[in-house]
Amino acid sequence: MSTAQQQAALAPTRSGSAAADLVRNIIIGGSAGVIGQTVVYPMYNVKTRLHTEPTRYRHAAHCIRKVVQHEGVRGLYRGLPPAFFGVFFEKAIKLTANDAFRKRLAAPDGSVSLLKGVAAGAGAGLCQVVVTNPMEMVMITMQTRSAQGRKPKSMARVIQGLGLPGLYRGTVSTL
Repeated sequence: MSTAQQQAALAPTRSGSAAADLVRNIIIGGSAGVIGQTVVYPMYNVKTRLHTEPTRYRHAAHCIRKVVQHEGVRGLYRGLPPAFFGVFFEKAIKLTANDAFRKRLAAPDGSVSLLKGVAAGAGAGLCQVVVTNPMEMVMITMQTRSAQGRKPKSMARVIQGLGLPGLYRGTVSTL
Protein backbone atom coordinates (compact mmCIF):
# COMPACT_ATOMS: atom_id res chain seq x y z
CA MET A 1 0.00 0.00 0.00
CA SER A 2 1.45 3.36 -0.97
CA THR A 3 1.75 6.25 1.46
CA ALA A 4 -1.14 8.03 -0.26
CA GLN A 5 -3.33 4.95 0.08
CA GLN A 6 -2.41 4.58 3.75
CA GLN A 7 -3.28 8.20 4.40
CA ALA A 8 -6.58 7.80 2.56
CA ALA A 9 -7.43 4.70 4.61
CA LEU A 10 -6.68 6.58 7.83
CA ALA A 11 -8.45 9.76 6.74
CA PRO A 12 -11.35 10.98 8.84
CA THR A 13 -14.77 9.66 8.00
CA ARG A 14 -18.30 11.03 8.30
CA SER A 15 -17.65 13.96 10.63
CA GLY A 16 -14.74 15.62 8.88
CA SER A 17 -11.91 15.19 11.36
CA ALA A 18 -10.13 12.31 13.05
CA ALA A 19 -10.53 14.03 16.44
CA ALA A 20 -14.28 14.38 15.94
CA ASP A 21 -14.51 10.70 14.92
CA LEU A 22 -12.61 9.72 18.06
CA VAL A 23 -14.89 11.78 20.30
CA ARG A 24 -17.98 10.39 18.54
CA ASN A 25 -16.77 6.79 18.98
CA ILE A 26 -15.98 7.35 22.65
CA ILE A 27 -19.36 8.96 23.38
CA ILE A 28 -21.46 6.51 21.36
CA GLY A 29 -19.59 3.40 22.43
CA GLY A 30 -19.31 4.44 26.06
CA SER A 31 -22.95 5.52 26.37
CA ALA A 32 -24.19 2.29 24.79
CA GLY A 33 -22.05 0.32 27.23
CA VAL A 34 -23.34 2.19 30.29
CA ILE A 35 -26.99 1.80 29.25
CA GLY A 36 -26.52 -1.89 28.55
CA GLN A 37 -24.67 -2.47 31.80
CA THR A 38 -27.43 -0.79 33.83
CA VAL A 39 -29.97 -3.19 32.37
CA VAL A 40 -28.02 -6.46 32.65
CA TYR A 41 -25.92 -5.85 35.78
CA PRO A 42 -28.31 -7.36 38.36
CA MET A 43 -28.35 -10.66 36.45
CA TYR A 44 -24.57 -10.54 36.03
CA ASN A 45 -24.28 -10.06 39.78
CA VAL A 46 -26.64 -12.99 40.40
CA LYS A 47 -24.66 -15.17 37.99
CA THR A 48 -21.43 -14.34 39.81
CA ARG A 49 -22.98 -15.17 43.17
CA LEU A 50 -24.37 -18.47 41.86
CA HIS A 51 -20.90 -19.41 40.56
CA THR A 52 -19.00 -18.38 43.67
CA GLU A 53 -21.48 -19.76 46.23
CA PRO A 54 -23.36 -22.65 44.63
CA THR A 55 -24.60 -24.06 47.95
CA ARG A 56 -26.01 -20.77 49.25
CA TYR A 57 -28.58 -20.25 46.50
CA ARG A 58 -30.91 -22.81 44.90
CA HIS A 59 -31.53 -20.85 41.66
CA ALA A 60 -31.47 -17.32 40.26
CA ALA A 61 -34.85 -16.24 41.68
CA HIS A 62 -33.82 -17.51 45.13
CA CYS A 63 -30.58 -15.56 44.88
CA ILE A 64 -32.41 -12.36 43.91
CA ARG A 65 -34.84 -12.75 46.83
CA LYS A 66 -32.01 -13.37 49.33
CA VAL A 67 -29.91 -10.48 48.08
CA VAL A 68 -32.83 -8.04 48.21
CA GLN A 69 -33.87 -9.37 51.63
CA HIS A 70 -30.39 -9.04 53.20
CA GLU A 71 -28.81 -6.18 51.22
CA GLY A 72 -31.73 -4.36 49.64
CA VAL A 73 -32.06 -3.65 45.93
CA ARG A 74 -28.66 -1.92 46.11
CA GLY A 75 -27.13 -5.36 46.70
CA LEU A 76 -28.05 -6.33 43.13
CA TYR A 77 -26.00 -3.37 41.92
CA ARG A 78 -23.00 -3.93 44.24
CA GLY A 79 -19.85 -3.35 42.20
CA LEU A 80 -21.62 -1.27 39.54
CA PRO A 81 -19.36 1.84 39.68
CA PRO A 82 -16.26 0.00 38.47
CA ALA A 83 -18.46 -1.82 35.95
CA PHE A 84 -19.65 1.52 34.56
CA PHE A 85 -16.09 2.75 34.37
CA GLY A 86 -14.96 -0.48 32.73
CA VAL A 87 -17.82 -0.85 30.26
CA PHE A 88 -17.63 2.79 29.17
CA PHE A 89 -14.00 2.37 28.21
CA GLU A 90 -14.51 -1.20 26.94
CA LYS A 91 -17.10 -0.18 24.36
CA ALA A 92 -15.36 3.10 23.50
CA ILE A 93 -12.02 1.33 22.98
CA LYS A 94 -13.56 -1.52 21.01
CA LEU A 95 -15.46 0.79 18.64
CA THR A 96 -12.51 3.14 18.17
CA ALA A 97 -9.95 0.34 17.70
CA ASN A 98 -12.23 -1.54 15.28
CA ASP A 99 -12.64 1.59 13.14
CA ALA A 100 -8.88 2.21 13.19
CA PHE A 101 -8.04 -1.40 12.24
CA ARG A 102 -10.69 -1.44 9.50
CA LYS A 103 -9.30 1.78 8.02
CA ARG A 104 -5.77 0.38 8.16
CA LEU A 105 -6.82 -2.92 6.51
CA ALA A 106 -9.17 -1.41 3.90
CA ALA A 107 -8.58 -1.87 0.21
CA PRO A 108 -7.88 1.29 -1.85
CA ASP A 109 -11.61 1.55 -2.61
CA GLY A 110 -12.41 1.50 1.15
CA SER A 111 -13.85 -2.03 1.19
CA VAL A 112 -12.85 -4.52 3.88
CA SER A 113 -12.89 -8.25 3.17
CA LEU A 114 -14.50 -10.67 5.60
CA LEU A 115 -11.11 -11.96 6.77
CA LYS A 116 -9.76 -8.44 7.31
CA GLY A 117 -12.98 -7.48 9.11
CA VAL A 118 -12.50 -10.45 11.44
CA ALA A 119 -8.88 -9.42 11.98
CA ALA A 120 -10.00 -5.85 12.81
CA GLY A 121 -12.52 -7.20 15.31
CA ALA A 122 -9.92 -9.47 16.91
CA GLY A 123 -7.47 -6.58 17.21
CA ALA A 124 -10.18 -4.41 18.77
CA GLY A 125 -11.04 -7.18 21.21
CA LEU A 126 -7.39 -7.55 22.22
CA CYS A 127 -7.12 -3.80 22.88
CA GLN A 128 -10.33 -3.89 24.91
CA VAL A 129 -9.26 -6.82 27.12
CA VAL A 130 -5.86 -5.35 27.95
CA VAL A 131 -7.43 -2.07 29.05
CA THR A 132 -10.58 -3.30 30.81
CA ASN A 133 -9.52 -6.51 32.57
CA PRO A 134 -8.45 -4.60 35.70
CA MET A 135 -11.93 -3.10 36.16
CA GLU A 136 -13.48 -6.53 35.66
CA MET A 137 -11.29 -7.90 38.45
CA VAL A 138 -12.29 -5.03 40.76
CA MET A 139 -15.97 -5.56 39.99
CA ILE A 140 -15.83 -9.32 40.62
CA THR A 141 -13.87 -8.82 43.84
CA MET A 142 -16.45 -6.34 45.11
CA GLN A 143 -19.32 -8.68 44.19
CA THR A 144 -17.81 -11.76 45.80
CA ARG A 145 -16.90 -9.94 49.04
CA SER A 146 -20.51 -8.88 49.36
CA ALA A 147 -21.81 -12.35 48.46
CA GLN A 148 -19.55 -13.90 51.12
CA GLY A 149 -21.04 -11.60 53.74
CA ARG A 150 -17.80 -9.63 54.12
CA LYS A 151 -17.85 -5.88 54.45
CA PRO A 152 -17.51 -4.24 51.01
CA LYS A 153 -14.27 -2.37 50.37
CA SER A 154 -13.92 0.83 48.40
CA MET A 155 -12.75 0.56 44.81
CA ALA A 156 -9.39 2.09 45.78
CA ARG A 157 -8.86 -0.49 48.56
CA VAL A 158 -9.74 -3.36 46.24
CA ILE A 159 -7.23 -2.10 43.64
CA GLN A 160 -4.55 -1.72 46.29
CA GLY A 161 -5.27 -5.22 47.63
CA LEU A 162 -5.14 -6.89 44.21
CA GLY A 163 -1.98 -5.13 43.03
CA LEU A 164 -0.92 -5.05 39.39
CA PRO A 165 -0.62 -8.86 38.92
CA GLY A 166 -4.05 -9.37 40.50
CA LEU A 167 -5.66 -6.79 38.24
CA TYR A 168 -4.56 -8.79 35.21
CA ARG A 169 -5.41 -12.25 36.58
CA GLY A 170 -7.42 -14.14 33.96
CA THR A 171 -6.44 -11.92 31.02
CA VAL A 172 -5.26 -14.79 28.84
CA SER A 173 -8.46 -16.77 29.30
CA THR A 174 -10.49 -13.64 28.53
CA LEU A 175 -8.80 -13.29 25.16
